[in-house]
Amino acid sequence: MVSLAKLITLAQLSAIASSLGNRASLLGWVHTHATVICSSEWVLVMSESTPISAINTPAALLNAYTSGQRSFSGLSLGPADLKGVDLKGADLSYADLSNADLSQANLRGTDLSYASLREANLTEADLRGAMLIGTNLRQANITATNFHEADYDPTETQFPEGFDPVDAAMRSDRA
Repeated sequence: MVSLAKLITLAQLSAIASSLGNRASLLGWVHTHATVICSSEWVLVMSESTPISAINTPAALLNAYTSGQRSFSGLSLGPADLKGVDLKGADLSYADLSNADLSQANLRGTDLSYASLREANLTEADLRGAMLIGTNLRQANITATNFHEADYDPTETQFPEGFDPVDAAMRSDRA
């Protein structure tokens, strides 16, 4: 599993201890948050990320993302309602988001390499700077989708019929 890290100042840790009431509660809190590394001025708390197999609903995905997890490679949500979500910078490579509603979603800088977005609704989605190497976008609704400076592979990325990545200001990964 991938570890998530959060840097906490001693003042923040003291506030956590105060809110918990005593040292035993603080030690319990630290224990539930996994590995801790500290210095005289800060504490680094490292916790385990949610396994991909446990992320099977849009709510679970958003909860993991909100908790700081960014790696969702191989995720399979299929026809999920993800309208308007913010997944900026997430790794959704090899994910199956076929038929998902990602309209108005913030997917800036997201890695969607080899993901399936077949028949997904990407209306008004923001995919600026996204990685779309080998991504399947066949039959996706890409009305008013912003692909500016998104990377694609001209031989592997599959677009809806009639779509021109050059007109969308995308960048080919081939010279």
